[in-house]
Amino acid sequence: MSIEYVLLGDSVGELMSYSWPGNIRELESVMLQLSMASPTRMIEPMVVRSILHPDVRSGAFSGLPTLNLAQHEQKAIAEALRLSKSQGEAAKLLGISLSSLRRKIDTRLRQVTE
Repeated sequence: MSIEYVLLGDSVGELMSYSWPGNIRELESVMLQLSMASPTRMIEPMVVRSILHPDVRSGAFSGLPTLNLAQHEQKAIAEALRLSKSQGEAAKLLGISLSSLRRKIDTRLRQVTE
């Protein structure tokens, strides 16, 4: 199943100006993180910046108390994916099985298509 996302504002510019020190897997990982970090299929530039430049935190990920449990889980998954070289490694960081992580990602992707 293919899901389309819309990169808003300068999101494309942010992605184009990034140096991409890794290979295509890094791009794939970033795109997966963006899909998990964005509450809708519309990806804002500040979300792109927070994934590409995690040392510079934006207001979108400041841990505001208005986040519900599902949003906290999405943030945790996105952060684990950012810190890891593989989904298996991310699952270990989260303390869940790889199949559980993949199920959570699939569930999230289905939610944004509804």
